[in-house]
Amino acid sequence: MLTVHKMTLPDGTGLGVASLAKADGQFAWYRTNNPVHIQNNNQEPAPVAKTVVTTRSNKIFTAYLGATSNPNQTIATDKGVATPMIDQESGLFYYLE
Repeated sequence: MLTVHKMTLPDGTGLGVASLAKADGQFAWYRTNNPVHIQNNNQEPAPVAKTVVTTRSNKIFTAYLGATSNPNQTIATDKGVATPMIDQESGLFYYLE
């Protein structure tokens, strides 16, 4: 299982991806990469950061992270055009494949 989390960085807002693992009836959270610094500077198309995520069970995902003011934002991925999940309040978005 993956989770995308928002955090405050010294120079702004960051998005990170963590892997959740269950062992002995308890869950553990493992950060898979360093957080990505996100800026919403109203550029269109919105800049997208791409990072590869490997879970504790060695499954590999590609995460696309960014910020937009466009509620209908689409992004180009390795597999084509996709519609990311967008937090309407902050404009932060992610897409996993």
